[in-house]
Amino acid sequence: MAVCGNEVATEIRGELRSILRQHNDLCKPLERFGEVESRPHDVPRYYVLFDQNPRLVVSGLRLGGSGELSLPDERITDRVFEFAKSVWHLKDRLKLWAEAQFLSFNVEAKAAKCQPLLICADLANWKKHGENKNRSRFDPRIEIVTFDTSRSGGIELYFDGATKHRELLVTHPVPIPYRVDVIANGGNSHLGNGVDLIDKAFSEWLPMIQTLGVLSATDRESNYLRQRLFPGNS
Repeated sequence: MAVCGNEVATEIRGELRSILRQHNDLCKPLERFGEVESRPHDVPRYYVLFDQNPRLVVSGLRLGGSGELSLPDERITDRVFEFAKSVWHLKDRLKLWAEAQFLSFNVEAKAAKCQPLLICADLANWKKHGENKNRSRFDPRIEIVTFDTSRSGGIELYFDGATKHRELLVTHPVPIPYRVDVIANGGNSHLGNGVDLIDKAFSEWLPMIQTLGVLSATDRESNYLRQRLFPGNS
């Protein structure tokens, strides 16, 4: 069945916008807090609002002036896995575009030679299929989120190991940056911040996008994406 180039181009533009949104969202610190007015002023009294769900009224472990706090957080790690999946599976639509334009460009072969993209492939396949083909030879995993609480003052932490539900209260409601490290080879080494690694993988697609002429049209969507992705060349 023939592939419609216009339809594929529309889908690629949508995927590119989604990837840019995911990247921007994951780079933002946690900056929403809710005050518990009934709490004394000499204890942490600001809930970190990780989501829109009602907060649990709990008493947790109080820690004074902790610089970093590392613990599992499925809400954040799931978003990193989704980011990796979006970047890796952009390959499929780029292949369709090359086919629709009758271009002799082997997208699959290019991706197979790019280690950052193969790390994304391993993360995406592990999350989606529960298996890791270890194409990157790093056996990458994401498990822990590290929060920078150096400006939060005293903190209070509640964590339920069974449900993985977590509540965090802070003394000072200031933005809390975080990172999601990718571990390799059974935890024996670290590859770095997952968002940075996936962003590097995404940058590997950009020369292919230019070579394939995916955004060469003059419509407003293509113009916008060219300005975002190739600010010096648009």
